Amino acid sequence: MIEPVQVLWSPAGTSMPSLGDRALVDVTDGDTPNIRMPIRMLSVDTPEVTARTPVGAAAVDGKFAQLAEWIDQGKAPISAGLAAHLHPRLATGKAGTLHFTQGTDASAFAKRNIETRLTRPDGSRRNLFIRVTETPFDDNGRLLAYIAPNYSAKERETLSRAESFAEALQTRINVLSAEFVNRDDPAQRNVVAADRQRALAELDRVKQEIATQQKAIVAIRDEARRAGVPIGWVR
Repeated sequence: MIEPVQVLWSPAGTSMPSLGDRALVDVTDGDTPNIRMPIRMLSVDTPEVTARTPVGAAAVDGKFAQLAEWIDQGKAPISAGLAAHLHPRLATGKAGTLHFTQGTDASAFAKRNIETRLTRPDGSRRNLFIRVTETPFDDNGRLLAYIAPNYSAKERETLSRAESFAEALQTRINVLSAEFVNRDDPAQRNVVAADRQRALAELDRVKQEIATQQKAIVAIRDEARRAGVPIGWVR
């Protein structure tokens, strides 16, 4: 649980963490300014984009190549096992560019995925559902949390079991896609790719089941209408 914090004063011996500076979004009322807050999603780990640009990534290529030389010369203060794992990746001369490319691809995927899942069929926007951990912030001041689309009560009522399963499968596929991007080892990537392919196949099967159910509902309603059954009797 979050430790209780005294307001307006700090008792001796109490350390109150700082979150640094944040952009002000707007002000709700006299005591509630709203700020921009980054979230570090839990159970998802993708390559960073700290190089910022392809030119910056190319500069990192050179630094990684230098590190590969130090490993060859025994100058790098790392274990033999770690050296054996890193050296073939760093010696390509493109490690920084590969990392940056994978990071930008992961970022683009996250933006598309969030846009898709937060947009309702009528074009309106869902909010995010956020569940934080017992330790709410990391060392960089980011909120540590799981996030998901915040479906309304009406949306939750109308989701069938198959649709709920499809949502869960899509989430699983999203996680595996991010994991695939973040893996360097070919064997591990093959395992993740196989898991993702199975999940995609199952999602396709469930979507076909949903379509069949929807067609059956439409057929029942059409038959009822032709038979003169009042619309309200068909649920």
